[in-house]
Amino acid sequence: MTRNQILGWLIASFVWLPLTGRAQSNSPAQPAIGERPVVVPPATAPERANVPGRPERPTVPGKPTPSKDMKDLVRDFQTARESFRKQQAELNRQLRTANEEQRALIREQIKENLQQWLEDQKARTVELREQAQQMKEDLRGLRDVIDSGANPKDPGPRGR
Repeated sequence: MTRNQILGWLIASFVWLPLTGRAQSNSPAQPAIGERPVVVPPATAPERANVPGRPERPTVPGKPTPSKDMKDLVRDFQTARESFRKQQAELNRQLRTANEEQRALIREQIKENLQQWLEDQKARTVELREQAQQMKEDLRGLRDVIDSGANPKDPGPRGR
């Protein structure tokens, strides 16, 4: 016998023996559904209002701390995002229990919300492109100032 044949016989015997042994045993494989123990998942702690909020993260050396305006902007974005998510979840919940006419109206409202969001995204993208272009123009005007601070032995900024 070759090595591969012996290996094949060993694998087959390891697979076949447990199957034949199970068929000969008199004990049932699993208890009936009524006899199975009930597994209850652990309850999650509800949100408590009297728990203090998260503390501010410590500052990292060499990294500037965000300004109050930036923190306010992030907070406003997060509240707007959360309200949009709740509104969409409510529409999806209503969609499950609605009749055909109501479903058509709810679907239309979801499509309108999505279309409004896409239009807002396009407007923000255009605004960011305009800001980037303005920054490029501002930096072109500062090129002489930047070059004047270069080392005299250095021929200037290296290209890409």
